Amino acid sequence: MANSVEAISASFIARHAKPHLRSWREYERMLHDYVLPKWGSRPIAEIQRSDVTALLDAIEAKRSAALADHVLAVIRKLFNWHAARDERFQSPLVRGMARTSITARARDRVLNDNEIRALWHALRQIPYPFGPFAQLLLLTAQRRDEGAHMRWSEIDGDLWIIPREHYKNGRANTVPLTEEVQAILATLPRSGEYVFTTTGRTPISGFSKAKAVIDCASGITGWRLHDLRRTARSLMSRAGVSGEIAERVLVHTIPGVAGVYDRHDYVSAKRGALQKLAAEITRIAV
Repeated sequence: MANSVEAISASFIARHAKPHLRSWREYERMLHDYVLPKWGSRPIAEIQRSDVTALLDAIEAKRSAALADHVLAVIRKLFNWHAARDERFQSPLVRGMARTSITARARDRVLNDNEIRALWHALRQIPYPFGPFAQLLLLTAQRRDEGAHMRWSEIDGDLWIIPREHYKNGRANTVPLTEEVQAILATLPRSGEYVFTTTGRTPISGFSKAKAVIDCASGITGWRLHDLRRTARSLMSRAGVSGEIAERVLVHTIPGVAGVYDRHDYVSAKRGALQKLAAEITRIAV
């Protein structure tokens, strides 16, 4: 059905999310896991505010209020996109439907040294793909989805070249691979195009289950994989890496004229920053 939630969601991902949203895979996953099983075959115009409330209530009860708000944000983006294309559609969403406050939704979790040590020792024992995968995230400070979709073909010597399609600015990201990262990669099986895979054909998924295993092995709870990126950023600052270079490692937008006109790739500077990060992690993990 052309006007079903499933059909419009597919169009939203293809026409808007993939070209414009760096986290489009997360939008696709949220729709697939939480929205389409309930509403997929229904016409989008039939979705009422009470339907949204019931869906969010169920997610909050079974999982968490924070996850309910993530799903709400995806639904809002989908409905607003469709409303801009079809004057007959009016979104049923209103203000005040979120389950947590903006303050409560803000994330500032940085693992301390004891947590990093416990986590690193646990990751050494957790088998491929998730143990090495989490190690790579902390050592490179890259996003979960970039790491999950890492391909062997993207590795050129000691460089990991993430394609431009992953980024809003349309520019590829070159990530220098330290000796520590290369040592991890050298131990991994080559069972397909993806560096981290359980099928040999698709990138890894099932992060919630993997995270539960990591929590059990490390004894560390109350954190997310994305917090490894924030932790890496903090460790780089501690190691004396300049704020500008650390932000370039994380591929954050550089404000002002430099962000617009500076097209230098900063590979050497980023390599130095990541070497300092690896040294800091090694020092802590001993």
